[in-house]
Amino acid sequence: MSEPPGIGEAITVHRPSFICFEFDQPDRRRLQTLQATKLYFPPLPILMLTEAHSEALATWSFRSRVWDYLVKPVTFEELAWRARALYRLAETTRATGERHNLFPSQPVPFGERVGRSMPRTATAAASDYVRAHLDIGISLAKAASLCHLSVSEFSRVFKREHGRTFCDFLLRSRVAKAWELLASPRVTVSEVAFAVGFNDLSYFTRIFRRYTGVSASEYRKASVQRVAETGSVFRPSGSEMPTSSLHPCL
Repeated sequence: MSEPPGIGEAITVHRPSFICFEFDQPDRRRLQTLQATKLYFPPLPILMLTEAHSEALATWSFRSRVWDYLVKPVTFEELAWRARALYRLAETTRATGERHNLFPSQPVPFGERVGRSMPRTATAAASDYVRAHLDIGISLAKAASLCHLSVSEFSRVFKREHGRTFCDFLLRSRVAKAWELLASPRVTVSEVAFAVGFNDLSYFTRIFRRYTGVSASEYRKASVQRVAETGSVFRPSGSEMPTSSLHPCL
């Protein structure tokens, strides 16, 4: 990754399928650069690699809508799988035309954006509410009302700002939290499902597999074992996050 002033220009010129930020010891300036990149190129997936792992940093990365967060050292196989998944994701969305506005035709000079305070988006209230209330049902109408928008306008604006539908964002957020909770040996799959807002265990199982490629019980068993042996979280291979949800919001 080049220094901040060159990132926006490089993205505009090369039109990458995704972008990778690698941090040994991330500082505030570098993390703000990642946030600014996501803010001004919202549909562009970001892969983050770091040596300085902490729960706070991992939480920050997903709240910043990082596509995946990896702790170094990372095996070649793990990195190659994610690169292939991201490339296929980009090719699929380009083919369908869903990301026609991936790069602004007249972007603001990137050097003017980095380091400045990050403005809240029009749908920030809804995304913040989702992260704080994953254990309850959240309807599209409720999310729209939080942003003082009609349902149709909210859906359109949310897709533009986040690069995905609200329903997809909600399900991804629930699965991401379940992924974290399932690493604990003290909880059951059903307890985790209810904790992240699923009232139907079989539905949770289907959604978790759809978004991760493994069942919740398989992931929990492998994750608990790996944490006990190595201290690192298990990451399955051979799966790919879908570009959109086929299911209604919970």
